[in-house]
Amino acid sequence: MLFRSIGRLSLQKNVHVLINAVAAVGNATPWRLTVIGAGAELERLKAQVRRIGVADRVTFTGALPHLQAMRRCAEAEIFVQPSSSEGWAKALGEAMTFGLACVASDRGTMAQMLAEGRGVIVPAGDAAALADALRRLCADPALRRDMGKRARAFALDQTLESAVERTVREVGAHFRLP
Repeated sequence: MLFRSIGRLSLQKNVHVLINAVAAVGNATPWRLTVIGAGAELERLKAQVRRIGVADRVTFTGALPHLQAMRRCAEAEIFVQPSSSEGWAKALGEAMTFGLACVASDRGTMAQMLAEGRGVIVPAGDAAALADALRRLCADPALRRDMGKRARAFALDQTLESAVERTVREVGAHFRLP
């Protein structure tokens, strides 16, 4: 199973929680995690993966040009955004566009983005809940596929053009537009 996460390596992104969660997934499912991004927490995160014995399964790419990051994202089976603070989760939206099963924390707009079966929401900072969600998705390819389809449909509907069309339609129903 190929897990991906993209973002700045800071405490608020909870990559340390993600590492504990994937380690807890255990060996029943072969997995690999690629973390794309750079930041102040990199050395601490590398030490963590060595300390808990998963260094051979976790890769830190550092910052990548956008197209390379997207290529890596597209190769994934599950995208994870465990942040404790997030506004508009751009990387999550991009992963949804690829039709990936996504797991994110219950912060910012992520819960709205993954509502209605488009993904799994877990409490921020809860490695056990995140591990449970990952195990469930690993064990159920049909669930991953269905979530990915819903996620992609949602993401493709969130373009600037679709937002303008919705606004014109909604406003036009109540006001006379030129």
